[in-house]
Amino acid sequence: KSRKKLLFIGNARELTLGIKEMDYLAKSLSEIYDVFAGTPWGNPGTVLDMFIQQRTGSVQLYQPMNAKDDFDENGCFGSPIHFHGETKEEFRENLVQSADAVLVLGGNEGTLRETILSIYAGKAVYVLSNYGAVGNYVPKSKSLTEKQNLHIVHSLPEAVEKLRLFS
Repeated sequence: KSRKKLLFIGNARELTLGIKEMDYLAKSLSEIYDVFAGTPWGNPGTVLDMFIQQRTGSVQLYQPMNAKDDFDENGCFGSPIHFHGETKEEFRENLVQSADAVLVLGGNEGTLRETILSIYAGKAVYVLSNYGAVGNYVPKSKSLTEKQNLHIVHSLPEAVEKLRLFS
């Protein structure tokens, strides 16, 4: 049985989750999921770093085509980088389409855009409530919360439990 792909989206500008929390996610989910993100920094990038320590070959970074010059051919997180999308929107659509499930870890406008894209693409989306701008906005949005594939979680253990059931 092939592993499902879990997309991490969230705050790329700064680390807002603790290392213990990220390590917990990696230890709890690395045997079940292959993971990827659209940034090597912040919450998503740090979680990918933790996953690679648990299981090599389980992590991939996605980037838009115009970012090719920012990385060398050695890739990132021990894997080649997946470059796709001429525009930021094309990149985001490809990012979302590649996922089976999405875990939202904080974030702002870009993360909100990716969260909404994921929900409307029918992906299983897990949003940590009251965590970051997205975690505060999404649970209050009537049009989003009526979607069956959106799951509001109140803690990382609850997110892990639901992601284990989904796998």
